[in-house]
Amino acid sequence: MTGRSRFESRSVVLKSTLSPPPTLNGFQVRCKRKGELQVTEIEQPTRGYRHATAHLFSQATFSWLTGLLWVGYCSPLEIEDLGQLPEEETTERQLHIFNCIYEKEKLANALVVLSSTAKDAGDRGHPKFLYIIFLFISLFQAAAKKKNRRVSLWKCYFKSCWRRFALGGLFKLLGDFVGFVGPLGIMVILDYVAAIQKPTDNIIDSNKDQYPTWSELLSNGYFMGLIVFLSALAQGTLSQSSTHLINVEGIHLKGALQALVYIKALRLCVWSISEHKDEEVPASPEKKDARPNGTVSPPGNCPSDTKIKGAPGTDVGAITNLMSEDAFNVMSFFWIGHYIWAIPLKICVLMYFLYLKLGWSAIIGAAFCILTMTPLQFLIGKKMSSNSKAITELSDERLRRMNEVLQGIKLLKLYGWECIYGSRILETRKRELRLLDKDAVYWALLTFLTHASSVLVTLVTFGVYFSMEEGALSPGNVFTGLALFNQLTVPLFIFPITVPVIISAMVSTKRLEDFLSLPETSDPISQNEPQEHPDASDINKEDKESRIEEEKITKTSVAPVEALHNNTEMEVHSQVVMGRPQSDDNLFGLGNILEGEEHPDDEEGGEVYPEEDEAALTVERALFSWSADSTKSVLGVDDVSIMKGKLTIIIGRVGSGKTSLLSSILGEMNKISGTVKWASDTTVAYAAQKPWLLNATLRDNILFGQAYRPRRYKRVIGACDPPARHRHPPRQGPHRDWGEGDQHVWGAEAEDSGR
Repeated sequence: MTGRSRFESRSVVLKSTLSPPPTLNGFQVRCKRKGELQVTEIEQPTRGYRHATAHLFSQATFSWLTGLLWVGYCSPLEIEDLGQLPEEETTERQLHIFNCIYEKEKLANALVVLSSTAKDAGDRGHPKFLYIIFLFISLFQAAAKKKNRRVSLWKCYFKSCWRRFALGGLFKLLGDFVGFVGPLGIMVILDYVAAIQKPTDNIIDSNKDQYPTWSELLSNGYFMGLIVFLSALAQGTLSQSSTHLINVEGIHLKGALQALVYIKALRLCVWSISEHKDEEVPASPEKKDARPNGTVSPPGNCPSDTKIKGAPGTDVGAITNLMSEDAFNVMSFFWIGHYIWAIPLKICVLMYFLYLKLGWSAIIGAAFCILTMTPLQFLIGKKMSSNSKAITELSDERLRRMNEVLQGIKLLKLYGWECIYGSRILETRKRELRLLDKDAVYWALLTFLTHASSVLVTLVTFGVYFSMEEGALSPGNVFTGLALFNQLTVPLFIFPITVPVIISAMVSTKRLEDFLSLPETSDPISQNEPQEHPDASDINKEDKESRIEEEKITKTSVAPVEALHNNTEMEVHSQVVMGRPQSDDNLFGLGNILEGEEHPDDEEGGEVYPEEDEAALTVERALFSWSADSTKSVLGVDDVSIMKGKLTIIIGRVGSGKTSLLSSILGEMNKISGTVKWASDTTVAYAAQKPWLLNATLRDNILFGQAYRPRRYKRVIGACDPPARHRHPPRQGPHRDWGEGDQHVWGAEAEDSGR
């Protein structure tokens, strides 16, 4: 048994060395010494998109897809069968390419602004070399400030894909010219067939040794048939190659735009995003940082050039449309971009060939067809464009109502309103379906006119030919004219379709430019570099009334220092740490907590003391504004330090600047001067809390299930500063009904009541 086992083992080793190792489910099994088996995975041939790595013939014929098609024929395709995209085809790679070009364009805009600034300063008599130095030193700083200036996306489009786009245009041009070989070759073949019907004209001396000339070769019907066949193959190959290149570049551009919009949406300032269109900012100075239902609104002191009144492209639905519809419109434009010049060129060449074969009758017939059919097609195209816009609006309305239902599904289930809101959604959907049916009718009419135009132009041309021309029509001219007229119908069908696509792409590009030029937040850590601008104490030297005088911080309260600056209220916040000595928490305020009363913590030995531990954040003599182009500050912070490992609480009345202070720390406001310094090992996270209320009275929302004690209740109400906000109606008082959907409840009120 021992010898037999050794023999079997050796035979396996011998077999493995003389023949290929056995395979099992994509694994290779090898026998090693001492009876050990080595199992290795066989490297499968690469699947997926392999156009770039395929050879020239495979690229021209797309034969690299044969394996995938065979797998799909044998069994249903799975996601694993598609393989992985090459790195150069991924969205990340395309975003990197497009974003580099976009950033260069923004930097070029900043250079233009700086150059004009230096030129204006030089014209005023100042030394130019100082401004040249300023130009290079302040380049990146100014570029960062001017980064929200509108950049021409059309330049970025063509700079990112002009090579392949131009190559696709060359292939299309060659394919269109090769396509003329077929109609012109038909006449040669028919003339050759007519010529061989006369035997006397085709007697060839077989004893004479001679080679055919090029004219004789091209007049041979068999050779011309071969040329027509090869030209059809070449036209298909060139057209498909052009379509493939253009479609791939359009997909690349769409993916890059979607990723860019997504990244921009993450970097938008909070006040740049609005929930509803055409919604004004609250006019009340006490509620200018708040909004119904706790949503964020642009600050009331935001300058007019940056204030957004529900601008298109800023709410969640509009951002979704930018990533889906507008990016698709730009991609569609690049798909049909070459038709803009190819269709007029092809029509001119076709008219020239028709003139050579049929004379002026072809010009008259084509002109009649163009003058009658093209206006009708443009009219239908205009109707389709307006109908498509209406479909989009109804689709947005339907999605908005569905989102409203999903957001308030709890209340709908509670009150049994499912049928009411469901009927509204179905009504909107029915209106949308009616418009979709109308769109289908427009497409049917457009297709009918296209096919009718080929018949009409043929009838008019040949009818005019017999009345104007004296000679008879030869079969070659007839069939050649019909083939050329058949090629003329395709441009006449496509050209009216390109106009709405071009208009949609222009509108979408403008929307994308507006969105990408919105102000965005800067990295909070990047604010560590101090800016040498006018001192924080001199906010506006031209206006002496707007100087800020810091008040002393007392034990009982922290009083805000207000100054009128262009009818806006500005706060200068000073550092203060309040609490018990043994507590690890600190607090600084933006307004009086209880005027004329001692702080409750004072009864238990609380005191105001400076914090000397290591600071996670330090703000020193800083001025902030909402606009990057504005030098007028709307928020001033004298000295604020937030210590590591400590709980910091900001207290203040509605509109005192709490949200603005957080926005300035997070980089959502532009820093004019001063220092905002984060610790080197600090990471920043912002978790905003949405106010939530019970569908009950104000008292129930404040008590939240606890027992009602009148003295404690009044003390809590007083600590929340009720004179400015919670003034009960005379007949309702604290028993007034509130809820999540209460339109009369402002964000700060809901947040204070829901604590």
